[in-house]
Amino acid sequence: MPDSSAFRLPFRLPYAPKLFPMPTSGIDELKRSLDYIVMPGELLFDGAAAQDELRACRLTGGGVLATAHMGRQEVRHDNDHLRWLTGDDVVVLLALAGCGAVTQQGCTLPFAKGDITFRRVRVPSVARIDEPTHLLIVRLPIARFLGQAVSRHAAFRPQRADASSGIVSARSRCAGFN
Repeated sequence: MPDSSAFRLPFRLPYAPKLFPMPTSGIDELKRSLDYIVMPGELLFDGAAAQDELRACRLTGGGVLATAHMGRQEVRHDNDHLRWLTGDDVVVLLALAGCGAVTQQGCTLPFAKGDITFRRVRVPSVARIDEPTHLLIVRLPIARFLGQAVSRHAAFRPQRADASSGIVSARSRCAGFN
C-alpha cells in the first residue's frame, strides 16, 4: 500500500487546463467570445453593458471550460443562431455567485449560488442574468457528457441541480468549495 503522506502533497496535474482571457471590451467582442465559448446568440442588456470578464480553454477529448463574471443581461439562442452548428453539445452552468434563469423547451430553470443547470446547445434557449454573476461554464459533446446513455440523447431535457442536491454536495466536497 502506498505511503499516505504522498497524498497530502499539492495536487498538480501538468495536463490540467489553463484558462486564457477572452476579448470582452465592448459588446461586439463580448458577443464574439460568448458565441465561440458557449453558443451563438443575441445579447440584450438592461441598461448599459457591464464590464464582463471571460477566461476559457479547450478540454482534452473535446469541449470548453470557462469562467465568466457577467453583469445583468440576457442571451437569446434561437434557430437562426443555431442552424450553423455542427454536432450536439451540452452546456453545464455552475453558479458560483449571483442569480438568473435558463429557459429551454418550455422549462425555466432559475439558478442561484451553488446551483448547476444542464441544457443542449442545438435547442433554442434563453439565458438571463438578473444580478452580477460568476459562472463556471463547461461545454461538452453530448456523447461525452452522456457516456453509456448516449442512445437516449434525444430524450435529454434541460435540468437543474439546486445547491442542496447530492451532485452539488459531491462537487463541493471533491473540489473544496464552500
